[in-house]
Amino acid sequence: MENEQLRVGVDLVDVSHVAESITRFGDRYLSRVFTPDELAYAGRSGTLDAHTLAARFAAKEATIKVLRPEGAQPDWRSIEVRRLSSGSCEIALTDTASDMAQAQGLNSFAVSVTHESQMAASVVVAKGRPLTSLVGTTDQSQSRDAHQMDHTDMYAAIRGVLREHGRLPIDPADLSDTDDLFDAGMTSHASVNVMLALEETFDIEFPESMLRKQTFESVQALADALVSLTGTGVAC
Repeated sequence: MENEQLRVGVDLVDVSHVAESITRFGDRYLSRVFTPDELAYAGRSGTLDAHTLAARFAAKEATIKVLRPEGAQPDWRSIEVRRLSSGSCEIALTDTASDMAQAQGLNSFAVSVTHESQMAASVVVAKGRPLTSLVGTTDQSQSRDAHQMDHTDMYAAIRGVLREHGRLPIDPADLSDTDDLFDAGMTSHASVNVMLALEETFDIEFPESMLRKQTFESVQALADALVSLTGTGVAC
């Protein structure tokens, strides 16, 4: 088809990071990221195979790159990797991921996953009808000026979580509040662990509307999100 859209997404995941997430967060991690069918396939031998799950996480992230969300990203569970009887895999989209694909005119997805030693990778290709314009609005950051808050402990707690789960090559104490954590070396999978650890620490849950890169891109952004979720007031 003339002017047909064609998009490609690629992602790479360290299998050991997934294995450590399973050990550290257990079902909170597994049920937040993977569908029941994905977990059933990964556990078909009696124990969960971290390689299989890492490949599926890579496929989910590659799909999100294809969908190019401007605001909140789709729930990871709305992107499912299904194993076919032929041995190949396919991507099945539901809920928010399906809605996003339809809104962007994408109607055909293909996926390839692989894992070797301690790395898993996936490539996702999508195509669809040409669009003369995309209708939508970019979500604006829902934030308060956390710099005005007398919450030194909140910033310290965020840095503590980043130190333990962010897998940054440098100490978070050496980063400013606004330094980009992804530019500093945090991966998309590490951001999931950061999210889960912050939920434990502050007894909150990040809603789907906050599952976007901007929420986790800096200490300041995380503090703004926590202020919103905890209802913490701003100091006068």
